[in-house]
Amino acid sequence: MSTNHTTPDLTSSLSSLITAFHILHKHTLLDAYGHISLRDPTDPTRFFCSSLPANLISSPSDLDHWNVADGTAVRKPAAGTTSNTRPSQYSEHWIHACILDRYPEVNSVVHSHHPAMVAASLQKGDYRARAVWHMAGFIGSGCPVFDPANYYPSSGSSSTKRNLLISSKPLGSALAKSFCLNPQPFDRLPDEAVVLLRGHGFVTWGGCLEDAVYRAIYSVKNVEVQFQALQLQAGNKPSGLVHLGAEESEDCSSGFNEGRRRAWPSWRAEVMRSPMYVNELSGGGRVNGR
Repeated sequence: MSTNHTTPDLTSSLSSLITAFHILHKHTLLDAYGHISLRDPTDPTRFFCSSLPANLISSPSDLDHWNVADGTAVRKPAAGTTSNTRPSQYSEHWIHACILDRYPEVNSVVHSHHPAMVAASLQKGDYRARAVWHMAGFIGSGCPVFDPANYYPSSGSSSTKRNLLISSKPLGSALAKSFCLNPQPFDRLPDEAVVLLRGHGFVTWGGCLEDAVYRAIYSVKNVEVQFQALQLQAGNKPSGLVHLGAEESEDCSSGFNEGRRRAWPSWRAEVMRSPMYVNELSGGGRVNGR
């Protein structure tokens, strides 16, 4: 059962979360898999997410309401959302719960299986994902690679499936810790903007929903540009790539908020004018063409 109590701010936030799922689907970061979460703006100890295919999410009932601290379902979910008291054994809501729990100033997390990022998770040297484009300066000198094989229990244990999924709290906590270069007990924000998951995909985050979407999209675009540049060297003596320097990455990142403010309205309009997507909290998912 869901409570009927809601507020305009929460309704608007849930509408934006549905839109974020649609935007990431349109940009091919989400398909039948992957997800984006949002910390509950009315209660920071809770968050919203969904395990449904992104293009099928259209209403609050398609969103699950979770507790941050222990990854359990909220028993009385807000605003018509769902209490998923029996999550699948493959559920990766632990990615979101553990990152949101460790970093109180993170309010949104994205997990994607995009093939370019899977490929990047397997590379070293020049092929290692680094910032090469001014739109993705936030990546910096390189994305760490999280390998769950380093955190599985002993081979005699059957409690954790070795399927590369982040489907338990211990794996989620280890992943969250990997976002900091020198983890401290009271980190408020991660050091790293993006962490690759070996053979699986990647995770990024934002202080708000729009930041997380922006980082996710341009992380993928940056890696695609990097791989294209490396392909241009095929058949020639490799000379290496010119990556962004430390100061360049920092200065490019300083324009991050402006980039997000310009991109979000455009991306939102694209999905709201598309017949593929429906958002019941935004007038049925349609806007006029003017």
